[in-house]
Amino acid sequence: MCCSIGAIVFGTIDNFYLGCLARLLMGFGSAFAFISVLVVASDLFAKKHFALLTGVTQMLAAIGAMAGQLPISFVVHSIGWHLTMIALGGFCLLLAVLIWFLLAYQKQAKEKVKVHWLSDIKSDLKTILGKSQTWIIALYACLLWAPISGFTSLWGGHS
Repeated sequence: MCCSIGAIVFGTIDNFYLGCLARLLMGFGSAFAFISVLVVASDLFAKKHFALLTGVTQMLAAIGAMAGQLPISFVVHSIGWHLTMIALGGFCLLLAVLIWFLLAYQKQAKEKVKVHWLSDIKSDLKTILGKSQTWIIALYACLLWAPISGFTSLWGGHS
């Protein structure tokens, strides 16, 4: 919802500083998209399907990035970027509301948050970052995603 509202505001204003604020809302809202998918996958599906759902999500994101550039380019040339942003923001807001109501589920209350949660996070991060497998996976993911992202951003929208 935050990303959608940011997109609508971004498409309706002409002020640079408000545009930066709207863009910040878009970035903040979209930053949690993948994490939200992981939470839903872990809460509503069996643990054995988690890796599959994560992979399908990544695949759909890549396909969306590649396949969406050209149609969006045509729409921007046809109606302008302002109306395109408003239309996309409105569509995504509608989608967010539908998901909010259709995916309503009750998550059981977790145990109380520990008092020293920050030290736990630091310890967990130290453990994760200390493993060579973490860095290999991160490098692999970067080398897999960077060319696709670069290709679609640089050449995907041009006809």
